[in-house]
Amino acid sequence: AKPVRFGYAQSMRPPLLRMLLPIALTLTACGSDEDTPAAPDVLEELEEPGPHAVGFRTYTVKYAAPPDNMEREVYVLAWYPAEQAEGDRPLYVVKSSEVAVKDAPPKDLGKLPTVVFSHGHQGYAAVLSHFMEHAASHGFLAIAPTHTGNTFANGDSRTTDIFHLRAKDVSETLTFFEDLS
Repeated sequence: AKPVRFGYAQSMRPPLLRMLLPIALTLTACGSDEDTPAAPDVLEELEEPGPHAVGFRTYTVKYAAPPDNMEREVYVLAWYPAEQAEGDRPLYVVKSSEVAVKDAPPKDLGKLPTVVFSHGHQGYAAVLSHFMEHAASHGFLAIAPTHTGNTFANGDSRTTDIFHLRAKDVSETLTFFEDLS
């Protein structure tokens, strides 16, 4: 199988919405008159699925967690632009994907801009799978770490270390994907 060239451009680290909001606000604030051609409607373009098929894979990221360097495992979901393929669809806790194909061959687009989704307190990584699939269809690598010990399955009993480990989960996940490329 062709390896996925996961990587990210340093300038493309911010999430998609944070990047697009200033553009949308600028375009909204810039009025148009008869002498000025209208700016393209970026948001309208992004409402439609992108030109790429979407692949899906899972990974396990392991790292030594502070403060005692105990091994921590983080299950990571990844969506990426893929070649057209038939195959199994991922199951996201309560629904199957209608877009992504498990282990679809990645499209060779070089290093990809990256979107990272960090689920909320007691959430789960696939909660915004529809958004992650959409971003991948537009050429993004979209990754979502599952914050071990801080998901809906863990309930309310947890220690406060989970809150600083969440940031470390994201950092270690980005390092993992950078090392894959």
